[in-house]
Amino acid sequence: MGNHGYSMIKAILISIIILSVIAFSNTISFEERLNTTGQNEITEAINPRIKVSLMLDRYPNAMHAFIYMAIEKGYFEEKGIELEVIQPGEANEGITLVGLNLVDLTLTSQPQVLIARADEIPVVSVAAIVRHPMNYLMIPKSSTVQSPKNLVHRKVGYPGDGVSLAILKTMMRSDDADPDQVLLINVKRDFVQSIASHKVDAILGGNINQDRILLANRMQPVRTIEPNLYGVPEYYELVLVANESMVEHQSELLETIWAVFARAQQDVIANPKQALVHVVNNEHQSFPLSMNVEEESLGMLLPFMSNTEDEFGLQSKSLWSEVGEWLDETGLMRTSVDSDTAYVNLAK
Repeated sequence: MGNHGYSMIKAILISIIILSVIAFSNTISFEERLNTTGQNEITEAINPRIKVSLMLDRYPNAMHAFIYMAIEKGYFEEKGIELEVIQPGEANEGITLVGLNLVDLTLTSQPQVLIARADEIPVVSVAAIVRHPMNYLMIPKSSTVQSPKNLVHRKVGYPGDGVSLAILKTMMRSDDADPDQVLLINVKRDFVQSIASHKVDAILGGNINQDRILLANRMQPVRTIEPNLYGVPEYYELVLVANESMVEHQSELLETIWAVFARAQQDVIANPKQALVHVVNNEHQSFPLSMNVEEESLGMLLPFMSNTEDEFGLQSKSLWSEVGEWLDETGLMRTSVDSDTAYVNLAK
């Protein structure tokens, strides 16, 4: 081999060695960068967090303590999930957006899930959060209304939802009165102001754990009439809802999310005041919170969220069947719905 050929081989070998040194030095600099910039940034670059959106049913309040506790405790971060909490819009907007796959999760009532499915909105309840109705008929304490039949020719404010209509129809018929003789006014979410300003004679669609307490604090105390006493069955006031496609294709993610919420709920039970601090810190400017109101509200809610008989989130087949039959009887659903397909249990 000539000197020229040998020189070329030598140059190639030197180039390989130089490239190896550069590659090794780059590896070293990556490790050094790992130490200087922090493990989390590198981990996120390799394993980016899964983004999940959740639209609330109402502005932040005591009902949502488990959500904000989970966020503040960093439980979602531990699982590589970034939860985006979205403030609510119009009544039932969340369930519509979940049906369109524009939002991952939302909160609504059990009956509303069945009504949505009757409208061919592909949503599924994945967990029961508040296990007892909070939507009572509320009437000013000074009113002469004593039972549903006294609402004939009176104005009843409601948020424009099908569930409140179903409740009103059932209560009126149970009390031998014609529900069509009630003057319905869509007050959207403005329950407190509508009754405080005497715009309506009663409200349906507000929650006794929130709106009743707020009215009392505004020196506008109300009496409540429980729908269960007038033919309305027991139902879940608040359930967590996902799209059918998410239930089918991302079941592990949903199970992880619910495990986080269940863990956070135990923290709420153990330290309710701290949980409410997190809620108040996330109050919406349109719905300022009072710690006293939220403490009373949470105290009322907790027994209906977690008890010794049922695990947090667990849903009953018989209850879904009963609620489905009740809604069929009201005639408000476009078509009958198989209640067995309306829910899955993430809580085992």
